Amino acid sequence: MVPTGLRLVYFVVMAAAGVAVGLVVVARPEWGQAFLPPAVWPFGVSLAFDVVFGLAGRMPGPVGMADRVLGVVAAGLIVTAIQAAAF
Repeated sequence: MVPTGLRLVYFVVMAAAGVAVGLVVVARPEWGQAFLPPAVWPFGVSLAFDVVFGLAGRMPGPVGMADRVLGVVAAGLIVTAIQAAAF
């Protein structure tokens, strides 16, 4: 299934969040030792996405739970890959 509309936006936002978190943790290695590991931080981005588009009246529906899981896992893997490449 090809992502369209809001689903595509969600995947792009989550990928960008993974890259951003990875780069932040590389720039500030001490943040990698936070209470919540950086690979979990994309959950917060996903929550913010749901809140913003939920308040705009664009939810529920277009972004299903499977899409959310895939987006968060992919972002977490991106964070982990960037950290591994840098250290």
